[in-house]
Amino acid sequence: MTTNRHCSVALLAATIAWPGVALAQPEPGAATLLVFVQGRPVGQERVTLTRTGGGWRIEGDGRIGQPFDLVTRSFAVRYTSDWQPVDLSLSATLRGESIDLSTSFGLTTAISEIAQRGRKSAKTDEMPARSVVLPGNFFGAYEALAARLAGAEAGTELPVYFAPQGATRLQVRGVSRHELDTTAGHLSVLRYLVTQQNANAPLELEIWVDERLRLARLEIPTASLVVTREEFASVMTRVEVVRHPGDEDVIVPANGFNLATTLTKPAGAAGRGA
Repeated sequence: MTTNRHCSVALLAATIAWPGVALAQPEPGAATLLVFVQGRPVGQERVTLTRTGGGWRIEGDGRIGQPFDLVTRSFAVRYTSDWQPVDLSLSATLRGESIDLSTSFGLTTAISEIAQRGRKSAKTDEMPARSVVLPGNFFGAYEALAARLAGAEAGTELPVYFAPQGATRLQVRGVSRHELDTTAGHLSVLRYLVTQQNANAPLELEIWVDERLRLARLEIPTASLVVTREEFASVMTRVEVVRHPGDEDVIVPANGFNLATTLTKPAGAAGRGA
């Protein structure tokens, strides 16, 4: 199965966890992910996270233009309640060629059946238990990575299986907390800096996770690739560096666009005229 190196990406844990999180319990629901390359919008994915009787299900579809040239007709991956992968199915068209992938997981094995270019093949890979499953170029699968961040510490390694290429590991380099003003209101996110271990050269990336343990943003700087949830893509989204008593969020009309900003008044200025 042909895979673009840009999506051999993954994220993971850090030194800060949301209060009260013992086992990763993200909030189910649907989301739209927008894909940008060199600042240009090239496509989007629809993804839904569902809590099932036996665990979790991530599914969706999408269309991404060049340089990916990918149409994902259907995607689904299932996990147990403690994030052990169960099975994966993917049906897509990559650069005009139809691709179908079906993978079943044992505790430490991945058995894949692949149909591409009119030919069928099969392979079996060894992988660590509770690996995060990331099929090529469907970024909605990173919802599982966002959930697995809870409670991890800096320096933690997380096993990942890039279906159907093989297994590797990711290591957390750092984490920071940010307050954001978005079109959906004020949100808190954790920003994780992660290194993916590759045979030729490590890949640096970052992921933002919100308070619901859902994926907010994925970025690969060397590839100029950004995948962001719809509400975080607005020009109105701002990182709030510091907040002072009496600060007021205001919109400043400009020529052809509006500016989102914060008005900070001097102490004791309330009620005084200009």
